[in-house]
Amino acid sequence: MSVRPQIIGGPARWATLCLAAAGAVGGIAGAAQGAPVTLLSDGFGDADRDNNGTTESGMTATDPADVGTAWWRHQSGSLTLGIVDDSAGIGSGLALQLTPTSSRGLTGTFTRTTLNDGDSITLDFDLRITSATIAAANDRFRISLLDSKLTYLTADATSATGTATTDNDANGARDEGYGARFDSGTADGNTAQLYSTHSRLQLGDVFDSETSADYVLDDNTTRHFELTLTRSGDSMNVSLTLDGLAALTGTHAPGGAVPVTTTFDEVMFGHQGTPLFDYVVDNFQVTYTAAVPEPAGLGLLAIGGVGLMARRRRA
Repeated sequence: MSVRPQIIGGPARWATLCLAAAGAVGGIAGAAQGAPVTLLSDGFGDADRDNNGTTESGMTATDPADVGTAWWRHQSGSLTLGIVDDSAGIGSGLALQLTPTSSRGLTGTFTRTTLNDGDSITLDFDLRITSATIAAANDRFRISLLDSKLTYLTADATSATGTATTDNDANGARDEGYGARFDSGTADGNTAQLYSTHSRLQLGDVFDSETSADYVLDDNTTRHFELTLTRSGDSMNVSLTLDGLAALTGTHAPGGAVPVTTTFDEVMFGHQGTPLFDYVVDNFQVTYTAAVPEPAGLGLLAIGGVGLMARRRRA
């Protein structure tokens, strides 16, 4: 003789228990996934731009534990770097100061991360132009998230490409990824654009543009940048916000091929071309967010439980 388990309270109680179990499992799954994971955090509190253990320009560290990453010139010379107290500007204490005299930028690395379908990676930071005069220039300032192809810089570059201290682009291992570029001074047509990039700050495919003057870097106020990449199958969705403005969004779908890259481990930012401006940056963050699985399976658990209850009742 078979013995069926008895649920005190009858069929209604059984259905309630099934739904409660599904809810509990869903709560556990939701809590375990979807929270941003920090890959890089650098507020320059250690006053050490290149992480060589020596503070820059005689500055005193305000937070020695704020090590972040080492920041390297990705091309030789023509870019003076230093740590300054920008409490009266960006307002968070020590910051990295950049004074370029030609088209140059910086690169920093973070934990190498590959995006699966639905995963996202976000770069955000603060910037304040310090030049008294900001010349009008088209597409002057650029930021990007890249795959270094494991050819990391370990010191300031000594030439544009191809030496031991560069990122080895000349040997075919070009950095690839996605970025955004901005006008300075006054608006000139497209004030911000999203693009794929194939080497440092060089332009690949432009796939969305903004014409609002709000995206122009034209004063000495603090500007907050946020660039998010989200993989969607064989495409990459890119979202850019500046100071909380409506996001500029676009999708790069490279002809049915996989995205330019789905692996990222490098930040680059800087000038491309002239005229130039001096600026400070601070509060760099790179975060990774995994996709949260659809809860369809949890719903099936509840429905299956109710169906089993009905079957047992008929028996």
